[in-house]
Amino acid sequence: METRVRYIVVGLFTLVVGFALLFFVLWMQSDGSLHGREDVRIRFAGPAPGLRVGAAVTFNGIRVGEVTRVSLAPDDPNAIEARVSIDATTPLSSTTQVSLETQGLMGSPYVSLYGGSSDRLLRSGRKEPFPVLSAPAGSSLTLDSHKAVVQIQDLLKENAAPLHETITNIRTFSAALARNADRVDGILASIERLTGAGEKQAPPATFDLAAPTFKDLLADVREAKLVISDPTCVVILDTQRFMAQVPDGQLAPQGTQWSDTIPKLVQKRLLQTFENASYRFANPPTDGLAPDYQLLIDVRTFQIVEGKDPMAKVQMGARVLSRGGDILGAQVVEGRAGAKSSDGREAADAMSQAFALAARDLLVWYMHTLASEPPEEITPPKPHGR
Repeated sequence: METRVRYIVVGLFTLVVGFALLFFVLWMQSDGSLHGREDVRIRFAGPAPGLRVGAAVTFNGIRVGEVTRVSLAPDDPNAIEARVSIDATTPLSSTTQVSLETQGLMGSPYVSLYGGSSDRLLRSGRKEPFPVLSAPAGSSLTLDSHKAVVQIQDLLKENAAPLHETITNIRTFSAALARNADRVDGILASIERLTGAGEKQAPPATFDLAAPTFKDLLADVREAKLVISDPTCVVILDTQRFMAQVPDGQLAPQGTQWSDTIPKLVQKRLLQTFENASYRFANPPTDGLAPDYQLLIDVRTFQIVEGKDPMAKVQMGARVLSRGGDILGAQVVEGRAGAKSSDGREAADAMSQAFALAARDLLVWYMHTLASEPPEEITPPKPHGR
């Protein structure tokens, strides 16, 4: 008797545990919710790319169930039907909207339910068919990309001629900028200087031209009032910049400069040279001065000639005019000196040496020209201090 009672107790315990396990499994399948579940059919009007069994179903962003079945619609080859199991308390209505969304750019698709009217809730009885919600076709990243590419191609075809013209204009403008890059840089630099922008550059190094000393070279020459007129030169030499002649013959300004423009500097140093040679009556052009002679100077060369053996070269054309305006003589004088550089102190020293040689030849030529003139043509200058 006791054995039968023992078997009955074990059997009842086994049944209770089995029912408990069955209830637990059913509860887990219902997403752990204490509420009931309800099946709903969703009919997509077109493809539903990526939708699979087990995909999430959300209502207004909150998960309420999952997809239990995906199949082709039996009455329409273009439609897709999906059965979803959702929480029975979800407020579905005939106006609830359905869309197929994707989590992120490459995430899994899920069914999104949102909106609807609370006075037209959908419910199904045991003998009633599943409620049906209509949904538009789902979008595909591949299809959307293909459509975008097709649209871009159509746009390019429609605007091929204007695009070609625009590209041609850009090329022409770029080529023009390339040809005038130096000018553009100059314009921008001028604008910076005008507006005070940009980094302030240090002033260039400045050097002076040395006047040679030929003691008593013209001490025996008759005293006559001489005016050294403003020298002439080509435009490129009317500058303060050191000039260098490159091997192809072009003149290139250097980074350092003279203390004055080249013509003015030559005039001042020639006057000083005459004074150093004991000739006291050489003057610049002065109002009221009636000279006996005028010395016309044309600066033809005043630069460093670059090459295998760089040298400083000074060349001047000279003419002497009488008081009546007659040309008494003409001469070209030239001086050369080796140069170690076309810029800086070494270039200044070389140019001073070349100028000294040209100035000596000029003084000697002037002395011989003055000696050939009759003495009665010269007005004796007034001695100083009387």
